[in-house]
Amino acid sequence: MIAAVILDAWRLGRTLVGCVVFGLADAMRLALPALGVTMNPQLLIAAPALPATLVFATAHREPRALAQPFQRGTT
Repeated sequence: MIAAVILDAWRLGRTLVGCVVFGLADAMRLALPALGVTMNPQLLIAAPALPATLVFATAHREPRALAQPFQRGTT
């Protein structure tokens, strides 16, 4: 999920943690009704997208070389 990559400042370890957080949000969408919690179904469907929306609204840090053309042999 690209939101996890952006949230975690393009670092692999933190990206994995972000993916676990988004996965838990998706799992809670299925687990809460099974546990007897009554909520609006549309809210449960949107639950995994809410952290992603917060990421895109607050994070604007990208690598310096993003969107730069690659030129072999230059540093």
